[in-house]
Amino acid sequence: WRKKRKEKAIKKIDFASESWMKKNIPGKVGAAPPFGQIFKLATFVDNILLRQPKLIVNAGDYNFSLKLIKSSFQKAIKDAIKGSFSKAK
Repeated sequence: WRKKRKEKAIKKIDFASESWMKKNIPGKVGAAPPFGQIFKLATFVDNILLRQPKLIVNAGDYNFSLKLIKSSFQKAIKDAIKGSFSKAK
């Protein structure tokens, strides 16, 4: 995806630190919704998630979650980078 945009490749992807989240993402740390497009961030989605008929995701608050069917989730992440980022046990 970066090659298509003529940007340098990234060799390592990691979770954002709490201090970075406090500074760059509005809301409560750890309660950010999984849709990076809201914050103009790249969103990565593992292909295994896309095989699930229903998903429960963070709604941006500690007390609420969203239950989505696969088609709704795919619409919400249409610009996401999809790939195999995890290993099955």
